[in-house]
Amino acid sequence: MNSSIPKAIENLKIAQNAVLERRILWQQQTKALIFEKLKKINNDYDLRWNISSNEIWENAQYIYITQDKVPSGIIKIKDNGFTALVKHCGALMFSQIHNGKILIWIDGPWIEEKTIKAPAFDLILTEPSSITEDFIEDYFERFIIEMAAWENSGQKDRILIGFNREGA
Repeated sequence: MNSSIPKAIENLKIAQNAVLERRILWQQQTKALIFEKLKKINNDYDLRWNISSNEIWENAQYIYITQDKVPSGIIKIKDNGFTALVKHCGALMFSQIHNGKILIWIDGPWIEEKTIKAPAFDLILTEPSSITEDFIEDYFERFIIEMAAWENSGQKDRILIGFNREGA
């Protein structure tokens, strides 16, 4: 008989218990802390952004803040009129993943018909117990810095004016 099996079973039980503890902490404390801190940031800086959550899944929820959609300032002129292009401003996401840990990530911005959607990217995977008001504020600031960098980037994957870039 393999003597390492009992230790492996014990490690599995410890891991499964940690998942339950993380989920309880998310439901009882972390979710509300994130939501309220993002609301406070929104109000303190008069951003008027959208803060929302996805409650479709239990134990796999997320909370996000986004400037949402805004006019891009770019207008597509057509024979029968014009269309104002919309900018999707990206979002800062706090997502509870399968094991109860919290993945903080950025959903990238883009302009309809003009730019390729900036890829989403992860910032950190952390324990719900690590999330404090200062922690949330630090990652919000990082989000703002990333969005400003995108606005100033001269993004190379922009669709070229008058050309289909797929063959370029």
